[in-house]
Amino acid sequence: MSFTSPLFLLRDFVTSQKLDSVSFDRDSNSIQFGHDGASFPADADTEYIAGDGKALSLKTIWFFAQQPPAKYAMACRNQNIPAVNFNERKALKDFLASKLETLDAISKKSSQSKRKAEAGESTLSKKQKAEEESGTKERALYTAELAMKSSKNFDVVFRILSDLARQEEKKRREEAGGVKHYDRYSQVQKEDATTAVDSAGTFKSKKRRGVTQDARPQQKESLPKPAPPPARAEPKQDKKNLLPIVIVPQAQTGLICKSNFKSLFEEGKYQSSKNLPSHSGPVIVTHRMSNGQTKHFKVMDDVERIRSAEWQLVVAVVVLGKSWQFKSWPSLFKSPSGDVDFPKLFSQVRGFYFQFEDDAPEKSVREWNVKVAKLPRGQRHQDRAVVSSFWSEVERVMKRKNLL
Repeated sequence: MSFTSPLFLLRDFVTSQKLDSVSFDRDSNSIQFGHDGASFPADADTEYIAGDGKALSLKTIWFFAQQPPAKYAMACRNQNIPAVNFNERKALKDFLASKLETLDAISKKSSQSKRKAEAGESTLSKKQKAEEESGTKERALYTAELAMKSSKNFDVVFRILSDLARQEEKKRREEAGGVKHYDRYSQVQKEDATTAVDSAGTFKSKKRRGVTQDARPQQKESLPKPAPPPARAEPKQDKKNLLPIVIVPQAQTGLICKSNFKSLFEEGKYQSSKNLPSHSGPVIVTHRMSNGQTKHFKVMDDVERIRSAEWQLVVAVVVLGKSWQFKSWPSLFKSPSGDVDFPKLFSQVRGFYFQFEDDAPEKSVREWNVKVAKLPRGQRHQDRAVVSSFWSEVERVMKRKNLL
């Protein structure tokens, strides 16, 4: 099966634990594989044929791979996305994780396509064979006109003779205009391109000039270049349709990082990042807002990958309590001296500092306008209170920035 198939490409991303880099672009209604990778229409049919005989779309299988089994049915109803049949979910999950090489729902369509291709190839080969056999019985018609026709092409000879005739005609017209006296400069009529010396020139009727002025080749007058066409202004996108951004620390040693952000703020359960794999690209987190609208958030830990126009979408940042965390932030959040202006920064982006209940916060955190969130060490059922407080603060920032 070719790897250009979106179904098998999605399977590769799931197997290599890169599913977080596969995202849905609402504007183009497409599934994007990686930041600079391939993109396929979200509604495109895949090779997977469900039990009712209909092919599942790429978006349906991508959404199935994204959701945990316990919340899959509810998420399909909220997103208005067709759900995979309950009896087929385990087999499809094992196939996407490369635990199964293929499925009956996929092999049926592949075998049908293969039989059609072989049948078409067989029909085509029979037709070609019949044409070849008929061609061996044909004889070329040999007429008297064909026998007198030359086998060589004399077009080049005719072109040379035509050029010589034009040169002779031009020479006769020049001689008819008047008798020219012999001088040695008229014997060479072409300019020597290597030295830029006009060998057909003469010193007659020329004013005496300096040596350097004669030796300098004359520059042709350059024509003014046409003005470039005015740049076309790109249409502005509605900020409400763009993904808000949450920035987390790059270090895996903190309580909150990109590896465990999704499990806490989407599933409501904190997990230590020590046993979780790292992610190379952004992590997409889904949350249902208080108005019933479902929003997707982009969680990033590399601020240098945020474009200038995207900083208006940054709504929250998880801080470590160290000022060096913000050294790569743009000048938008810095004072004229080049230092980070923390009052200005935390007035535009909501800051969060996470710690365990029995730990003391960093000294700088007490001076910053950030929200201190305390997680319990063992009672995981209390995590949802921290998660609810986080999303309430984020929603308040989004309303202020007209992102909601």
